[in-house]
Amino acid sequence: ESFAFQQGFLQITEVRKLADQESLPKLEEGMQLIAVHVTAQGDGEYEDYNRILPPYIETDGLYRCALSSYDFEPYAQMLGVYPVLDEYALMGEDSCDGWYGFVTEENTEELRICFDEYDGSDWDGGRLLASHCVELKIAEPAAEEGGQADEQ
Repeated sequence: ESFAFQQGFLQITEVRKLADQESLPKLEEGMQLIAVHVTAQGDGEYEDYNRILPPYIETDGLYRCALSSYDFEPYAQMLGVYPVLDEYALMGEDSCDGWYGFVTEENTEELRICFDEYDGSDWDGGRLLASHCVELKIAEPAAEEGGQADEQ
């Protein structure tokens, strides 16, 4: 899914389940860690309007913010979804490519991810220009695919 965003475009390429409490004991019971892969193109300018404010997801009427890049990065490296994006990933850059992490209920298979676009006119982002929301379906962990390949 791709859409016009800021001075360029943003594309969501994949959403993947990374872990549950069985594979990552620090997770709260009944929760799972998922990652969303995003690429973006911009104008390369170092301007506030090029910030990508953290996305949020909606599942069954509940809204959840993305994990901070600081909190998500150690798990992302360990689970093979790197680099992690933060709100400055597109500032002064022509493009960015990376992952956002979320914690959601373990039985979640579908969700909606939203990116809010602001004009950068104030310290808190300024005026909301648009909310871009995309329906996603969660893929199973890559580890299972590797297990199947080993059996051949």
